[in-house]
Amino acid sequence: MAGFIDIQVNGGNGHLVNPQISNVELELIRQAHLKNGTTSILPTLITCDESGIQTFIECFNANYYANPGILGFHLEGPLISTVRRGIHSLKSIRSSLSSATVSSLNLSAKLCSVIVTLAPEVSGIKLIEELSESEIIVGVSHTRASYELGVKAVRAGAKLGTHIFNAMTEIHSRDPGIVLAMLENNEFFVSLIADGHHLHPSILKMTIDLKTRARALFVSDSMPFVGSDLERFELENGFLEKQGNSLLFYEIEGACNVKENSNVKLEKHGNNSSRRDEVGRKSEDIFNARLGGTLITMIDAVRYAVNEVGIDLVVALEMATSTPAVLLGIEDEVGRIRIRNRADLVFLDEKLNVKHVFSYGKEIF
Repeated sequence: MAGFIDIQVNGGNGHLVNPQISNVELELIRQAHLKNGTTSILPTLITCDESGIQTFIECFNANYYANPGILGFHLEGPLISTVRRGIHSLKSIRSSLSSATVSSLNLSAKLCSVIVTLAPEVSGIKLIEELSESEIIVGVSHTRASYELGVKAVRAGAKLGTHIFNAMTEIHSRDPGIVLAMLENNEFFVSLIADGHHLHPSILKMTIDLKTRARALFVSDSMPFVGSDLERFELENGFLEKQGNSLLFYEIEGACNVKENSNVKLEKHGNNSSRRDEVGRKSEDIFNARLGGTLITMIDAVRYAVNEVGIDLVVALEMATSTPAVLLGIEDEVGRIRIRNRADLVFLDEKLNVKHVFSYGKEIF
């Protein structure tokens, strides 16, 4: 089968995608996923300040051709809701981008695939139109947008619901929220985190049934833990910690000024004595844990969907291969096995374990 394509990779092999990312770090992150059958990725930079975004774009463009299998990049933030921010740093969230940053993104889109995930109530509809016209894929997430604004965002050119249902307004009988705007449009793509934690199995199945394999795709939303023996990873605003087969994020009070946004309500974590001893922080400085990315790669998502949710194997495989390629507009290069497409191949056994991986026709694993 064709190699997997993951459009949301935050890290791997102990490294996080960061503004000063080097060619070596990019390759280490890619290798963590490659050995699990993911032959193409979009490194994903989570919310940082604008100077960090500019630095990241410069570093990425300088290293792009040196890293086969890296199709482009994904910016998740900084134009997101402070309330629905997840693990994103509150102090780095912005309500606008400079013209210089937008120009840099437009130039990058001529070189490679670019996704920008934003909240439409923060960015405004005009920016969605501008980015879309430059062939940047606009994703929507970390948002409090209403159904009505969601419809406007889709009409303006937004194409992707980034990790649908997570970090966005839910469906309610009298207030359908942005999720419904994503589900009802037959051309709109949605990405799903199939790790057994981010989505209930019935929600996962319903979404795939509604959107079909043509518009639903898997993402890993993976963190530096993939391919490493890390138990904890420090971020500027807190830390990630393994809890079984999930990742929890603990936000630190000093990293977020609640007074900056009166809508932000943070609850204290109730039992932090062990973490206080380990990382040297007082328990009252640590807030309730929430999901913070995953420990999975694309093959894990496929296995979970097939074995635990009952999704047809062919459907699950297409959601990890051809559908993301169609979203990126590069289905004539990757995502399918056919003449003139890149020879990215994965061989699986009957239990869906990765046995062999080929990248550009070369056996890697």
